[in-house]
Amino acid sequence: MKNFELARLFYEIASLLEVRDESRFRIRAWQRAAQTLETLTEDVTAVAAIRQGFPVYIFSGTADPIHANLAWLDKLVARYTEVGLDVTTRYHAEGRHEMLNETNRDDVVADLVAWLERVVPNKSPGPK
Repeated sequence: MKNFELARLFYEIASLLEVRDESRFRIRAWQRAAQTLETLTEDVTAVAAIRQGFPVYIFSGTADPIHANLAWLDKLVARYTEVGLDVTTRYHAEGRHEMLNETNRDDVVADLVAWLERVVPNKSPGPK
């Protein structure tokens, strides 16, 4: 599927959500995804070239209204795992949508940094 075909599909999804009087945030997210696809110079199918075992970190608040009580994130995690990505999840209790701006921001950042330190090899030569 080419970028413009996928963008058209995303716009259709946004329109259907609008007809169903869904959250304006969900509608806008689909529209923005479509707009992004339209501006990409590289074919989006290149994503399929991501190597097996590539580390992915997904974090969210459990009270985020966007992901339908984690149902959509569970589907995303399942799909990423199915294609061979190494997925780590961290769901913060009662956190909402902007986890880096929540009251527990320090914990959120610490978890992310700990994950990065675990998956990104330290190739620095050290102090001179």
